[in-house]
Amino acid sequence: MARPAKHDDEVLLARAMEQFWSRGYEATSIRDLEEALELRAPAIYRRFESKDALFARVVDRYVSAVVVPRIERYLGDDADDPIVALYRFFRTAQSCRGCLLTNTAVESAARPPAVRRRVRAGLGRMRRAMQATLERADVDDPARVAEQLLIAIQGLMVLSRAGFEGAAARGLTRTVFRSLFPAHPAFAGAA
Repeated sequence: MARPAKHDDEVLLARAMEQFWSRGYEATSIRDLEEALELRAPAIYRRFESKDALFARVVDRYVSAVVVPRIERYLGDDADDPIVALYRFFRTAQSCRGCLLTNTAVESAARPPAVRRRVRAGLGRMRRAMQATLERADVDDPARVAEQLLIAIQGLMVLSRAGFEGAAARGLTRTVFRSLFPAHPAFAGAA
């Protein structure tokens, strides 16, 4: 197997992230990681200590490479309409792989504490970004609404992972926004 340069941890983490995101932690074997990282198991263990330690770093990378850029793109201060920005954030989050944070939270409660902390931190970052967006929209009780949106988006990610996509997912997203923002012109009276 070819050996990536020592300074290519980011490349290795990106490959591991794709593997874990597609297959899940439990279904990803060391053999799968050997193939994805183009390293033998001893080299993986020397570099990352354990599968758990590698996965913890993958979760960090997912937050910095996927979650944060999406937050910045859709929920930044420059959104003309914060509620529509949140709606776009939801719509673009739907993928057949779901969300690595959600998949990890759902897959097993026996995840190491370091991984659970990272998942909670990533979800907390998402909730805080939604709350800040709701504060700009002058919504009553933005903290409560942000929690409801976090629950909704995570539920949509679970459904997405199960194959619930396309028009059905878009319809469910509209339903969530109509119920939370019934007076908003983009959702008022929409079927």
